Amino acid sequence: MLRLALVGLTVLAAGCGDGNRDEGRGAAGRSGDSTGGAASRGGLSLLLISIDTCRPDHLGCYGYEEIETPRIDDLAAAGTRFARALATAPITLPSHASLLTAEYPYHHRVRNNATYRLPEGALTLAEWVKREGYVTAAFVGSYPMESRFGLDQGFDLYDDRLPYLQGIDPHLAEIRAEEVADRAVAWLEENGTGAPFFLFVHFFDPHWRYDPPEPFASLYKERPYDGEIAYVDGEVGRLTDALDRLGLAERTVVVLTGDHGEGLGAHGEETHAIFLYDTTIRIPLIIRPPARGPLSSAGWRPGGVVESLAREVDIAPTVLDLLGLPPLPDAEGRSLAPLLVDPEVSLELVHYAETFAPREDYGWSEARSIVTDRWKYILLPREELYDLVADPGEERNLIDRETKTADRLRALLEERIRCDREWAGGEARLEISEEERARLEAPGYMTRTDEERAADRVEERPDPKDRIDILREYFTAVDLLEEGKPEAALRKLEQLSETDPGNPDVRKSIGDSFALMGQWERADSVYRTILPLRPHDLFLLGSRGNALLRLGRIDEAVEVFRELLSRDSEYPEGHVRLGECRLLQDDPDAAEREFREELRVHPDSPSAYSALGTVQRLRGEREEAIRSFRRAIELRPDFAPAYQNLGNLYEETEEWEKVIAYYKKAIEADPDLVEAYYNLALAAKRHGRRDAAWELLHDSVTRNPRFAKGYFGLGNLLREDGRPAQAIVQYEIALRYDPKDSDVYLNLGAAHADLGMVDEAVRAWEAAVDAAPRSPSAQTARKNIESARTQMGGMR
Repeated sequence: MLRLALVGLTVLAAGCGDGNRDEGRGAAGRSGDSTGGAASRGGLSLLLISIDTCRPDHLGCYGYEEIETPRIDDLAAAGTRFARALATAPITLPSHASLLTAEYPYHHRVRNNATYRLPEGALTLAEWVKREGYVTAAFVGSYPMESRFGLDQGFDLYDDRLPYLQGIDPHLAEIRAEEVADRAVAWLEENGTGAPFFLFVHFFDPHWRYDPPEPFASLYKERPYDGEIAYVDGEVGRLTDALDRLGLAERTVVVLTGDHGEGLGAHGEETHAIFLYDTTIRIPLIIRPPARGPLSSAGWRPGGVVESLAREVDIAPTVLDLLGLPPLPDAEGRSLAPLLVDPEVSLELVHYAETFAPREDYGWSEARSIVTDRWKYILLPREELYDLVADPGEERNLIDRETKTADRLRALLEERIRCDREWAGGEARLEISEEERARLEAPGYMTRTDEERAADRVEERPDPKDRIDILREYFTAVDLLEEGKPEAALRKLEQLSETDPGNPDVRKSIGDSFALMGQWERADSVYRTILPLRPHDLFLLGSRGNALLRLGRIDEAVEVFRELLSRDSEYPEGHVRLGECRLLQDDPDAAEREFREELRVHPDSPSAYSALGTVQRLRGEREEAIRSFRRAIELRPDFAPAYQNLGNLYEETEEWEKVIAYYKKAIEADPDLVEAYYNLALAAKRHGRRDAAWELLHDSVTRNPRFAKGYFGLGNLLREDGRPAQAIVQYEIALRYDPKDSDVYLNLGAAHADLGMVDEAVRAWEAAVDAAPRSPSAQTARKNIESARTQMGGMR
């Protein structure tokens, strides 16, 4: 039975409740034991659709005339549309945590992407309906929604299979809405006609960067953000069509919502996460009950519009009400079912929203807000108050004029902050060990406790309003990095760091610039100094591990990757990197264990298969290596390293047609994989095609001017052509970018010797020995030194 009794003013609870949230809650919710309740209550199912980064005012049914969203518009016409629904945070993970728990972030303790995990003690909507006999499944489209962050609690199936992006920040991993819908529809076809179900579908596409597929890329060429939304609209239609085709529409509640909006330049914010204006916290909310369900007998009619405030934390209580199920015991939201029956009624709700990203990512002040139907108060170093009725664009700050209203809303917000302080320390962070914390707490870089963070005064940090121009410039620098222009990015980043020296993201990107330039010592120095300030940032820790690996400081790299994996055993490529370290420590058995562990955690990892093939090749297990490399290519046809590895393998048997074919495929898959150009050049040289080899090597250093091996190869060609002086120039460039390559020193010495410069030759050979004392090049260099000194002695 629907609980439609209306109540008066609903404010945020005065008390904080019991902060010990792990006791007496989760076990029952996650048991999966059916009570038979769902069947006895009519067996309605639930389809919950979340469109990431979707501004409602960019949907046709919300009055936007510059887009075509017919399927979402149809859903609104067949259901109830909420004109002003608000998210708890303009950030994917904390917002979805609120959606699935009906709790605010200060309660569920998830404050940002990637460095938090929803606590095991949290009770989710999926867990709650599962104990009522529901079958549960989720299909998500981006990295911030992966199961490691805790949103999978209560789902029988949580499908977070994403592309494996080797060497790329996992934040960028996503899949198109079409693939998400394919998986969800297939699940419906197999499971939808049995027990009542809860199906959660998350589309990520409208998130920056905007890259809609055709025909939407052409139709919305000047507005790619709209093109992304228009594309997702069709996939929403595929889901609702599946309900119709399978005869499920008449017993399924459909809810469409989002996690946050997008700035699109308003208030100076291009994307989201910094401010709490409606541009980034207002979300779509459309609820379509079954047309002939129990709600229709209570007076509900399709096509209604609710103008009063609704909140993200109200969505789970509402659907439970519509399903006829008991409410979540710790829900801070309430059912909106009364508004479905009478859209003109206002429940006079009060809403809380926050964003900690400005603080944790950029070193600025976090923002918190309290919102009513008319007013919004934002706590920042310079407070803000807006009359949302008279000023929906939030352009006129009334903080100095409406002092009584500000005082009243500030008091409500201060109560929430008090609760936050009481519960501080309850975050389920991707935590650091005590040993790692001790290492990080170097003089001048002491980490702050969660309690200290919660107690900080906002005025002690910069107001994001005063830094938003820096953010735009920062994103420009990030674009330069992604375009492979680290020098230009570094110039801009260093300027930004002078203006905003406390900004950790800017400093990390400076480290990334050095890394892309091959200046690994400088990169490591930057990462090492930032880690104490961001001890929970696993991407930063992984970047430092990669720097140490490149520097040959293998024992230190091993410790970093072991620490990383102890904090997140599913960290993408963590076991691959650790396995590479083990190979360099001449321990192929340990390396294989790491690669196989990566495959256990990520069964579709082309990187792990390619790495495993490398071990098998070293052992002489030729056929097994070929199968592993080909499996990597099956999983990802554009995985260039596997093609290169196959080329290397066929070189051993001098099957030159295959060698050349695979190196060409590697270049085709990744035109910037300069190592493949180098290997193909060597193969061309062996076949007497020196002009082709020269062209390939020249292409390699054109694509990557810091590619030392390319200059080395050019120097070798020049020396073989009897031009040692020109060869020396190329060798010296190679050593500028890789000063520890003993092969280059060996050949540099030979070029000097060709010119009769014996002293210079000996110095180069001595450098070869110092660079890699146990290498074959060092052995040859020692013989050359002995021979040269013998000759010099004879001359004397």
